[in-house]
Amino acid sequence: MKNDEKVYVAILVGSVVVSALLRLVPTSSRATASAVVGIAFVVGACANGAIQLAVALLLALLNYGFTPRSMRRAGAFALAFGHLGILRVLEEPQGATNAALLVLVLRLASLGDVEEGPRSAAELIRYACCYHGLFTAPWYTYAQWSEAMRAPQPLPTAGVLGRAALKALGAVVLYLSVKYLFSPYEHAFDVKEWEYWSFPAWARFSFFYISSFQFRWRFYVCWLVMRISALLIGFASTSNVDLVATELCTSPSGYIAGWNMSVQAWLKAHVYRPLPRSTPRVARQLAVFLVSSFWHGVQPGYYLCFAGMLVMVNVEALARSELLPLLPPWATRGVLGALLAFTCHIWTMACFCFTGIAFNLLQFTDILSAWHSFSYYGVWLTAVPGVFLLCLRVSGLSSFVHSPPLAAPVPLPLPAMPANEGEREEEEEGTSAAVVKRRGKSPSASKRPKATPRVSESPRRLQTTHLHLNTGGAPSPEAAISPSRRNPEMPSPRRNPEPSPRGRSAAPSRTRAGAR
Repeated sequence: MKNDEKVYVAILVGSVVVSALLRLVPTSSRATASAVVGIAFVVGACANGAIQLAVALLLALLNYGFTPRSMRRAGAFALAFGHLGILRVLEEPQGATNAALLVLVLRLASLGDVEEGPRSAAELIRYACCYHGLFTAPWYTYAQWSEAMRAPQPLPTAGVLGRAALKALGAVVLYLSVKYLFSPYEHAFDVKEWEYWSFPAWARFSFFYISSFQFRWRFYVCWLVMRISALLIGFASTSNVDLVATELCTSPSGYIAGWNMSVQAWLKAHVYRPLPRSTPRVARQLAVFLVSSFWHGVQPGYYLCFAGMLVMVNVEALARSELLPLLPPWATRGVLGALLAFTCHIWTMACFCFTGIAFNLLQFTDILSAWHSFSYYGVWLTAVPGVFLLCLRVSGLSSFVHSPPLAAPVPLPLPAMPANEGEREEEEEGTSAAVVKRRGKSPSASKRPKATPRVSESPRRLQTTHLHLNTGGAPSPEAAISPSRRNPEMPSPRRNPEPSPRGRSAAPSRTRAGAR
């Protein structure tokens, strides 16, 4: 086990132990205690790198104390990422220092909120230095942290903690099994040596997928262990990954939404939404992926990786808008629907594995060499469907198939309902007499049973639509029931013997109450 791995194991185990012990500390002192533990973790894991984190914290304090309130949000974002960019260019932080700096930048950049931000410089330091997730994520807002420190969630039950521990333990076992099972073939996972070893195509793809699998589950282990820490400390939101959404995803957006969810929330709140409303969706996505790339580093591999993700997400959007409407309903159900979902899953994971090479190798020449050994299959998997779907959009076929009819039928206006029962009977009798006069039949032969409003025929509708009418002397549900359906044991509702001078507009009648 490498030194960095030992450091992370100590941090993970120590976070769980401290979270359990922190329940014994009074709520008035928990925030300070969590900050002291976080500072101890930083000094022990980062050594001299702790100075870089201290500088970032000092810049945030200066912004909090001297920047006008109207510019505090922009100042916090600019100072946090500006300091990070300088460190990337001058001296790239490594190991635990880089991990802690990434999380600290997210916390400090989100402290510009005047309404829900810290009320003092000491409170800012407590939030920024909290040990929970400082090296591994999740990121959480100041409001979430303050609630967990001063009004934590109840201690979880043994069943909840047991299930969380089993998930974390299962992830650890799976990760270590894959790692040590293929440790004799460690050279096979070094993409730079593939040309020397002359592996066949099937071996390269196998080693490549296993390497990607191991890379993902290393992060799963950290996040699942930190979920136990979050449950013990009392956070309301504890999950940072959705294993089902990532490992069984059927679309790139589904995978991204389930991966490192707290950072996705930060990007949405501080990059995507603050842009002007007139900004196109693609431009918003481009800004999000650029900020995420810069947050990870300045090497070209990060930008190539997130550029590939941007293309994948937009190909998915084209497929949903142009191709999916053309499919018949039976093609998305049953066996064919399962086959379609499986095909989408394979396409998504294959594309993510291809772009993941850039994230791992970072250097441009190494990335091109690795992509060349795979015949640039990821480029073809996104370029061919993308061009085809763009042609569909230009042709307008999907919009033509699902276009509305040229002349939509105009609904007939509903006849005006009489104000009370007497007027309704007179109107029906007059209508019946007119029909009989035209047809030459007797009124008694053509007389039909009186029609009642449709609402009054349904007792369930009466319960849901008339309950709000039983206040202020308004008609009750029983008043809307027609005489033919009224319970004989139920007393007949009283009628107003003197109609209002204004006629129909004076008060809602029983028929109108039923229509409402």
